[in-house]
Amino acid sequence: MKNYPRLSYFWQVKNFRPQQRPKKSSMIIGRNNVINALQSGKALDKIFLNAKATGDPVSQIRHLASQHGVPVSYVPLEKLNGFNVDNHEGFIALISKVQ
Repeated sequence: MKNYPRLSYFWQVKNFRPQQRPKKSSMIIGRNNVINALQSGKALDKIFLNAKATGDPVSQIRHLASQHGVPVSYVPLEKLNGFNVDNHEGFIALISKVQ
């Protein structure tokens, strides 16, 4: 049987699954809300920060996240806007499914 490159491409496209967005109810949105969630000990899966964000809130979130073992990802603003939430201020945290 001959190797057909089109079949390989078709197989990759067929098995492609777009990444699903989390529900708004499973997100914490905004700088102060993320800080309060970390301070209260809420279980978080991940924190997304705007890559261009600077200042005291960023260092505070980084410090609290490292204490609680929550990974922090620095992402472009487009990624944060892709969550389709308003007023994220460059800070979004994903709530863990298991508390």
